[in-house]
Amino acid sequence: MILLNSKACFRGEWIFLYAKRYTLYAVFAMIKKYRFVDFAARGQSGFRNHVVSIEEVPLLIEQYQSTECFSTYFFYTDEIFAYMNTHIEKDRPSIAGFPGKLWAPFLPLDIDAVDLEKALDGVRVIGKTLIQEWKIPEGACHFYFSGSKGFHILLDVRLFGKVLPNQHLHQIFSTLRENLMYELPLFDHALVDLTIKDAVRLLRLSNTLHEKSKLYKISLSAEEIFSNTISEILKKAKKPRPLLYTDETGLVSKVSVTAHPRLSKIFKHVRALVRKYTLKPFTYRLSVQSENPSEFLCPAFLKMYESSVEPGLRNNSVIRLLSEFRLHGLSLEKSRELILAWNESLIVMVIMIRFFRRFARIRISKSVKNGTRTGNKNDLGCGDYRGRSSRPDDGDHLW
Repeated sequence: MILLNSKACFRGEWIFLYAKRYTLYAVFAMIKKYRFVDFAARGQSGFRNHVVSIEEVPLLIEQYQSTECFSTYFFYTDEIFAYMNTHIEKDRPSIAGFPGKLWAPFLPLDIDAVDLEKALDGVRVIGKTLIQEWKIPEGACHFYFSGSKGFHILLDVRLFGKVLPNQHLHQIFSTLRENLMYELPLFDHALVDLTIKDAVRLLRLSNTLHEKSKLYKISLSAEEIFSNTISEILKKAKKPRPLLYTDETGLVSKVSVTAHPRLSKIFKHVRALVRKYTLKPFTYRLSVQSENPSEFLCPAFLKMYESSVEPGLRNNSVIRLLSEFRLHGLSLEKSRELILAWNESLIVMVIMIRFFRRFARIRISKSVKNGTRTGNKNDLGCGDYRGRSSRPDDGDHLW
């Protein structure tokens, strides 16, 4: 046993040990109250709206054979049950539109691209900045291959200082992602999904199988991210891998994390911005000169509206087009009418190219409903992958 100098203990070592214990205790203390998540699985009746405590999730993953399992990354108190009892959709209690306080143990970044090499390049730029330049410990910055088109980076919220439960935390997180992109070196920011804005968004759970790719969402070390090729990562994703820093869900940390000065400063700035701009909901103007999309959509959105959409991007396209229609001044009813007509035209294209996707109309209708639920302004623009992929190639337009 090593005896420490008493002065050193009180001035340094004991302070460090106390801080380490406190930062880990803070997570468990928060989860004690904010312990409920919405668990979803493809094999589960109704897919989602199955709110359980985070402790139950590992058993549910096992029950559904670790296939297509998801959870909200926001955590809720038992207030969520009172809301669901009074919020009924399709004759079932629904979590959609929950307006109460939220908390999350991690801020997720979603990096996607049709070309997986591009997604990996983007993750490496972000990872080198966070790990090598900003000196964020690997136990607070988790890397995952998503099992399909991209990668996830989960940043422990303790890096941002004291992140308390807040009914606007989903908006804070959305703005925080955007601000983090400005802090990072120049790379294709369109690879990062900046459309994640709602309070009930699902995240694929670690070590669960993607049904189409037959690959698992797996944890990767920073070294593997920097050095492995795509083929090496895909080979590793053929089976689950142990999680070093979290529980089986990947959402509860097992290590101590202290605040990072730079990230804490960014978070305080973002929190102040959200407080300033969430005082009043955005009101759409309803005076409009034309209801013909070809007369008011910019070239990028017009291309999105008139051409086919890549698999996996249709729901994002719905939300973008719907926000443009509403910002132009179209009524909610007219906007829905245009979106459903657009979906019908896509169905014709899909029939000509590939087998018709049986649930396309149901999913689009759901996206239309979700995209018009809140009174907040949705101006998504053309800045990320979905928007930029629809831009004309002639270079005559400024974005």
